[in-house]
Amino acid sequence: DRTPVMLRRALTEQEVSLREPMARYVGIKAYEKAGGIVHRDLFAEEESDARLDGELVRKLATAKLEKCAERLRKEGIAWVHVRPEFDYAARAVYGHVRAVLREPSGEEQRALEAIAKEREQLEAQVEEAQEDEQRLAELDAYSGDCDRLFRPNVTGDSAGSAL
Repeated sequence: DRTPVMLRRALTEQEVSLREPMARYVGIKAYEKAGGIVHRDLFAEEESDARLDGELVRKLATAKLEKCAERLRKEGIAWVHVRPEFDYAARAVYGHVRAVLREPSGEEQRALEAIAKEREQLEAQVEEAQEDEQRLAELDAYSGDCDRLFRPNVTGDSAGSAL
């Protein structure tokens, strides 16, 4: 078939769009620094319509992910596997771990109670600081930290395999 769409597809078969997550993760500056050539469509409305060499993008993404994986290994994570692409077929190999809520331990319960008490104090301070924008911003940031700590305890169901 010699239609323009089919010819374009044949010419760009090994390329990836700048819109694709892997290309965005690598970044155009790193891609060009590695010697990659950006193929831009003359009639494209946006810069993101550019095409990049797929093999180089995958190589750069893998290298960038390996750096992150190495940091995780140094932190003591036992198993880290780098996959620049994780499509449905690859994901299907893994099962899903069902989240199971558990009761907090005694130490966790005391910490949660302390956070709840601190949260009440924060709410009182927010009420007092309604006119002070800077103080409100500080309290809001601190409140967000408390919210992250106050999440319920979740463990994985040991019968499933992790993703």
